Amino acid sequence: MKGAIGCLAVVGVGFVLLFGLLWFVLSNTGDQSDLMKQVEIKVTHSEKEARSGHRSGHEVDYTYRVAGQSFAHQTWISNTGWMPGEALSACVDPDAPERHVLRTEGTETCGDDFVGFTVETATPAE
Repeated sequence: MKGAIGCLAVVGVGFVLLFGLLWFVLSNTGDQSDLMKQVEIKVTHSEKEARSGHRSGHEVDYTYRVAGQSFAHQTWISNTGWMPGEALSACVDPDAPERHVLRTEGTETCGDDFVGFTVETATPAE
């Protein structure tokens, strides 16, 4: 009987942790429907880099243009979403074009409530 109660306690704690993680991720993404404009990304530098143990990806420097203004940013992209040499685009906020989400899968739809997990903030480039 004690074993069954212990097993139920472990399952219960696991469920609470999983639910909490899911809630945290989804609540921190916010409404992204203002990221309506799709732009092409120009990768200026990419370097292979592993993170969190065995996760493989690339540290990527990139630029993009909106209404004649250039923006630059650097981020890490997992190999499951993008590989060097593949096309890359982003969804940007036309009213605040420094705010953007990379379309690493290529299937994300700009203007949806949720486009991607990380809303990036680029800096104006010269």
